[in-house]
Amino acid sequence: LAERVYPEDPTFREDEPPPRFWLERYSERTTVYETALATTKEEALGIPEAPQSLRERFEDVALWLPNLKVDDSIVVTFKLPDNLTTWYIRGTGMGEASVTDGSTEIRVSKELTLRVAPPEFLVEGDKARLPIMIRNDSPIVQSLEILLGVAGKTSERELLLKPSESVTLPLEVEATTSGKLEITAWASSDSLFDGEKREIQVLDRYPQLSYYDSGMGLGHPVVSTYEYPAYSFDHRVKISLIPDMAELLYEAIEGLVTFPYGCTEQTMSSFLPAIAVRKLGVLKSPLLEKIDEITRAGLNRLYGYQHGDGGWGWWKNDDSDIFMTSYVLLGMKYLLDEGVEIIPDSLKRGLRWLAENFDTSSDWKYWFAAYVLSFYTTLPEDVATRPAQDAPSVVFKALTLGDHELIEEIKREYVTESGHLAWIESEDWFANEVLLTSVFITALEDNDPMLSKMLNYLLSKRRGISWQSTKDTAFVVLGLSRFIERSERFVSLKVNGSTVFAQELTHTLEFEMNAATKTTVEITGDTDRLIYSISYLYKSEYIPKELKSAGTVKALSRKIRRVVRFQYYKGGQSGEGITLIPIRSEYSIKTIKQLEKIPEVSNLKTNCDIWKLEENGTIYYRGWETGLMLEGSIIYKDETTAFATGSLYQKHSGRLLGEGVHQLEVRKLDPLKVGDILAHVITVHQDGGDYYVLEDPLPASAMSLEDFREPIIGIYDKFGWYEYESWWTRREFRREKVVYFFRGWESENRYVHFYRLRFPGTFTVLPTRVWNMYDPASAGYSDTVVIQVQP
Repeated sequence: LAERVYPEDPTFREDEPPPRFWLERYSERTTVYETALATTKEEALGIPEAPQSLRERFEDVALWLPNLKVDDSIVVTFKLPDNLTTWYIRGTGMGEASVTDGSTEIRVSKELTLRVAPPEFLVEGDKARLPIMIRNDSPIVQSLEILLGVAGKTSERELLLKPSESVTLPLEVEATTSGKLEITAWASSDSLFDGEKREIQVLDRYPQLSYYDSGMGLGHPVVSTYEYPAYSFDHRVKISLIPDMAELLYEAIEGLVTFPYGCTEQTMSSFLPAIAVRKLGVLKSPLLEKIDEITRAGLNRLYGYQHGDGGWGWWKNDDSDIFMTSYVLLGMKYLLDEGVEIIPDSLKRGLRWLAENFDTSSDWKYWFAAYVLSFYTTLPEDVATRPAQDAPSVVFKALTLGDHELIEEIKREYVTESGHLAWIESEDWFANEVLLTSVFITALEDNDPMLSKMLNYLLSKRRGISWQSTKDTAFVVLGLSRFIERSERFVSLKVNGSTVFAQELTHTLEFEMNAATKTTVEITGDTDRLIYSISYLYKSEYIPKELKSAGTVKALSRKIRRVVRFQYYKGGQSGEGITLIPIRSEYSIKTIKQLEKIPEVSNLKTNCDIWKLEENGTIYYRGWETGLMLEGSIIYKDETTAFATGSLYQKHSGRLLGEGVHQLEVRKLDPLKVGDILAHVITVHQDGGDYYVLEDPLPASAMSLEDFREPIIGIYDKFGWYEYESWWTRREFRREKVVYFFRGWESENRYVHFYRLRFPGTFTVLPTRVWNMYDPASAGYSDTVVIQVQP
């Protein structure tokens, strides 16, 4: 129907009518089209109808009721998910003088079972062979009809299954486009049936890149032009027209609430602005209607992060931090003002720690802490006489003391003006221009001529729906919340000369369309204080050179290595160790034997094409890295054996395996297959900055080995365990990636994680990305890698 009503894939160029033309033109048609419609998607695609409903609701938790109120007894009725498993049910109750606890189990089973074992995701272009497991637990032989379907394409077969017999069938899956990939499978006999429907998320193979142009209109036309890079494709332009500040804050708050990570700062930032502006009664959405639930969850997380000394750090197990403790207490002040209950002991301990420790800071954090403490208590008299040496310190000192003369001094000494923009200059990467300007506008009068310039500056720094970090976004929202007002206005929007929109703007409107290589966006009409955001979106088959490393990130590399084991023999004892070698290596070290001397063997050579020792000490066999390094020399014996004299090391860890003479023997490897273990070795070089996030995508075949520890065979430790990663504050294993949070104290950081391959096929490993949490322009990327996995 859509193809008959609208043209297929209309593009909007200068020589074609705008989108509105198509809507008006085709809505005037009077011809009635009549056709027989399918009643189900399966019927429309020609998929045979399953005899019974398929199992498709799979959950890890069937029911969670944490706050039931029971007078005498209660009956809870709920529908179990579709998992075939044993559910463990536990109930715990607390009364005024008693506690009760009980548990039971429910086993859900069928005589005929079919199970699909899909990966948790795929990447566009991936090919995988998935196992479909069928089992007959009935007492008789079952003659089965089986249907397997992927994305509307089906295959059918028949088989006989004896009692207690199982069979595994392969299902070939190819992810041709990003989005959702649906898998259906069912088995049916005369009396039994089972089947499953699964959805797999298919990730985009190509990096989504963008250029932003945002700001606030000043009454004259807004014109934005962008020319897409030569290497780019799939050009799109996304335009948001926002009539007033309320709509802007609504988008920013939703972005904070749904932010995917959760250190102390991000937890506080996720719900604090929503609480602060909800009282104005203009932010309404299904998400914000749950703000009480979100607040409770956030507070519980913060209570868990509080340290034994009463303060807060960035995470649960680090040192207490003056800024972080101040930020949490500032948030609790807003929550108390809104009538949200705070655990008194948590608040008391936090205030005590801050009061006892804030004067140990010599920078702006002292004044930020004083600013927060001023809401709770009277500050010591000597606070007013303490000097403030830089812009952040001066701003927070002025707010703490309410010093109008100091506010005027800030305007003269620290504010930079450029055309219609104004901001507070800061050399501090954390208390940056956006944060200070957001805080400073709360001290300005409504008629201050600098106010509109500072508002425009803040809006010009907007990237999509938020600012460059959760911290900046939260402070901007808090600062802009005083300027919420509703307005309506006439606005006209043109893209490359074609009118897209021209009418009254009463609420936020978004437009997304194909874009020409060079695209011009023009906004006219009543643009005074109109907020706009233009995102020029595109994809690239590779990460362009200029984005590989930027800002404080100087280089990022990721090496995908195969984990192979070897046997180590010394003095009649033996043990096992590992080496990390390139995934396409054809050979690996099989055994290492420590000897007292080189045996008397004829035809020994120190130079040959099979064994090589590079200048950096790396040992190669037939051109492949062996995962070993040597300070000494290597003597060739035959095509599978050599003697290494000197100090022998593991290359990936730098650990000494032994000194003296070692006999090395190699073996030929099979191609990479299911069950093999791979490691990602990631190295980040950065120059300054702090609080970095590293996201390292996994292939869809991976199952992370969170607790993998390698056995080390060495001169000092026969069966020890060794770790060689750089220090990180937190590591998270997610379904499609591993995430590291680390500080930028060292110029080089190295991280390693391991996973086992579960499915055969062809899989894409998307680029690793690292960025500074509070300066996203400082970022780096690795390359995309494709791996082949055999059954």
